[in-house]
Amino acid sequence: ADQLDRLGVPWQRVQADGAASTDMGSISAVLPAIHPIVQIADAPTAWHTPAFRDAAASPRGMEGMLIAAKAMALTALHLLADPARLRAAKDAFAARAR
Repeated sequence: ADQLDRLGVPWQRVQADGAASTDMGSISAVLPAIHPIVQIADAPTAWHTPAFRDAAASPRGMEGMLIAAKAMALTALHLLADPARLRAAKDAFAARAR
């Protein structure tokens, strides 16, 4: 969220409805992970549909992809540029994983 703020992108925290699954649960059990979702279509547009495919290939979809990529890169930079912050994140994950 901090990096989206830096990019001037409005955001909101939403709760997934639980109707789908990803491999992120498995991944986040062994390493710190985030799973942001950037809106590329008006709601309701179901994933894995022709409408979603078309939205992903649209200018709005490309803009969403670039926003997500920039935010993820800034998140990595934010951690790597501050060894104390990186250590704190690793320690917090290790404590949670016990």
